[in-house]
Amino acid sequence: MSDNALTSVQLKNFTAFSDLKLKFSSGINVVIGANSTGKTHLLQLLYSACAVTRRHETWQQKLTEVFLPSRGEIGRLVARGKNVAEIKVLAKHAAIGNAILRNRKMPRVLRGAEDLWYEIPLECAFIPANNLLANAPGFLSVWDRRELSFEAVYPDILRLAYLPPLKSKELTRRVKGLLRRLEGSMGGEVVRKGEEFFRQSDDWELEFSLLAAGYRKLGLLWLLIRNGTIGKDSLLFWDEPETNLNPQIIGHVVDLLLDLQRIGVQVFVATHSYVFVKEMDLRMKSTDRVRFFSLYRHERSGEIASQAADEFASIDPNLIADTLVDLYDRDVDRVFKTGGSK
Repeated sequence: MSDNALTSVQLKNFTAFSDLKLKFSSGINVVIGANSTGKTHLLQLLYSACAVTRRHETWQQKLTEVFLPSRGEIGRLVARGKNVAEIKVLAKHAAIGNAILRNRKMPRVLRGAEDLWYEIPLECAFIPANNLLANAPGFLSVWDRRELSFEAVYPDILRLAYLPPLKSKELTRRVKGLLRRLEGSMGGEVVRKGEEFFRQSDDWELEFSLLAAGYRKLGLLWLLIRNGTIGKDSLLFWDEPETNLNPQIIGHVVDLLLDLQRIGVQVFVATHSYVFVKEMDLRMKSTDRVRFFSLYRHERSGEIASQAADEFASIDPNLIADTLVDLYDRDVDRVFKTGGSK
């Protein structure tokens, strides 16, 4: 396990979570669950803890920028009806924790090994469900000077996308292979002119504003790998990677994530897609490190609970699989009722 890998998280009364403890795989972590069960909040929290190690800001400042509570009042991240939230993220080398009070704008820092947390800069990226690369020109200059209602994950990912590529000799043969596969899936490579992105195929360049949304997402991943943001000992957080992707391409993305895990990238994914999760289940090897997490509301208490398993078939409850079975049963029932005619 890399020293940079996150090992676990502990949350009490934070946003949707009353009491949550998760232990992570050092490879790929796939989070499923219904809407409002906190999947995106979980990824945002973990990302914010990692991102502060690379910039001169406190975790509480990053939490406010990433979650964007009204009027910047971080106390609004405390669960409804509670007075204090406790959050703690642990890695192999250290931990970082905060207590957030509802009636205070800034949290009380939980002291411990936090000083060690900042000693190792964690290379990380958060890919949101919505891609801003087509609207990139001028965005950062406006963000830096004006108040905008965008979560900080958007300017963060743009800054990473603008990083210059690594020299070819710095790329391993395996990484070059990943880039070629991405180029095959999206029909070319990505070039930047000023603040604008283009897909280049032979001698033809197509601006991202005219490129299919799914290809923009692949292009962003290509940029992050090409410039070294995503590589050995880094962390990738990806919210709904299936968005705007043809189901056929999802399999290629899953293969890429599995290969990234094999070269030492820790991956966190939140998804609603049966195709994505099942492709992961079918394509992963016995030596791959993959863990599935199901977030759900407890029937009696209504609080968010969790189940974890290293095999997709072992997840219970499994909203994605249950919905697919329900669709199949209803389809079969309709066929029998109509004598085979639809």
